[in-house]
Amino acid sequence: VPALLVTTSCGPQKGIVELDWKVVDAQLNSIFPGGSQSDTCGLRGRGAAGTRAYDLRVRLRVLDSGCAADDTTAACEIASEIFDCDRARGALVDIPPSDNAYLMVVDAMVDLEDEDPYPILGACVAVPGPRLREVTAGHITDLSVYQLVAHAIDFDNPVANLLDLEACDAR
Repeated sequence: VPALLVTTSCGPQKGIVELDWKVVDAQLNSIFPGGSQSDTCGLRGRGAAGTRAYDLRVRLRVLDSGCAADDTTAACEIASEIFDCDRARGALVDIPPSDNAYLMVVDAMVDLEDEDPYPILGACVAVPGPRLREVTAGHITDLSVYQLVAHAIDFDNPVANLLDLEACDAR
């Protein structure tokens, strides 16, 4: 009986970058996951036109390490994704392995129904700074848990629990 050789590789192997996050309010009370909200969708913010709903989302960007963390040029970006507001974990797949570490950047994003998602100023929602990490073919690069501190949201204070959408706009 002839032996059958099966291979699972259809080309060069890539790596995965995984991220978990937790959002806490100004008093460090958990918002999501395991907190006062079942997700970060449909939160209330205030803008020029009054109160409106927004989704608080997390963006993970993998950049060439020779680029600055705020660089948005296509030449610098290896991969990027804005994760849904009902998640507290995400992964970027098919990241090419590199001889040099990549720059991993996490941003808090506001997603309004009628606009493209945009980053929030760190003074409003603070995230840990960029990290340099290597990506190895066939492996997961786990960035662990990031805590996002929503300084501009205080669910214990009914007056201060609305994110100021204009003042926090980092575009």
